[in-house]
Amino acid sequence: MSLYLVNPFLSASNTANISLDELKAYYTFGDSGDQLNHASAVGSTDAIASSTIELFGNTTSGASGHVSGVDSIDFPNYDVHGNYATSSNPASDYDFMVTDDSNTIWTACFWMRNTGFTAPIYQTADIWGFTGNGSSNDIQFRYKNNDRFTIWFAGNEYTGFTLTMTDNDWHFYMVSWDEPNGTIRFSIDNVMETSTGITTSNTSSPPDALRFGDVSGNEFEGQIQLFILYNRILTTDEITALWNGGAGAVL
Repeated sequence: MSLYLVNPFLSASNTANISLDELKAYYTFGDSGDQLNHASAVGSTDAIASSTIELFGNTTSGASGHVSGVDSIDFPNYDVHGNYATSSNPASDYDFMVTDDSNTIWTACFWMRNTGFTAPIYQTADIWGFTGNGSSNDIQFRYKNNDRFTIWFAGNEYTGFTLTMTDNDWHFYMVSWDEPNGTIRFSIDNVMETSTGITTSNTSSPPDALRFGDVSGNEFEGQIQLFILYNRILTTDEITALWNGGAGAVL
């Protein structure tokens, strides 16, 4: 089973529900062979300029998995060091995700399909991060061996989410962090969990650009499409609109 994926920002029914203000990055993967930052193209007033995604190792674009006219970026092997995709922008463009003034606010959304569900299934891990392995500058989304997820927020690992994943289908993920209020939110397919009281040990800005995949020792095995990054907290209605924009049909 695959989910039908469309471009929510170019859908007239969705643009009225999703503000483009503070949309920092909007990556589609494998669209006509390119990996682009479409944030400015879709009307963002706060897009990261001239941003592209570069592929390294055996990572490829154009991997099949859904129908929509756009494919995905594919990470073919678990624990093969050097397979990754990274932004061509300097790290300073993503400083808002990890700051040293207790003022970090962002929302990240993406469609993802795990293809590494073989024993032990926790081998599917480390989706994106700055430096990897929970360093003080890292934002790290990881699949663990209890079918659940853990997320590193700049030196603080949170393991309290109860949402699980046990299949190889496409799903819509959302992670947000409101550091001033100590609030994190996580959702899969528009099912939301919220936790408060989260702090960070971070004392400096990230040294590396945004990276997908290769985070030493726990490389991702699967596919990612439509990575969206906001410099604010998306509303529940906006997240629902994004989810509905990609779940138009199930094959």
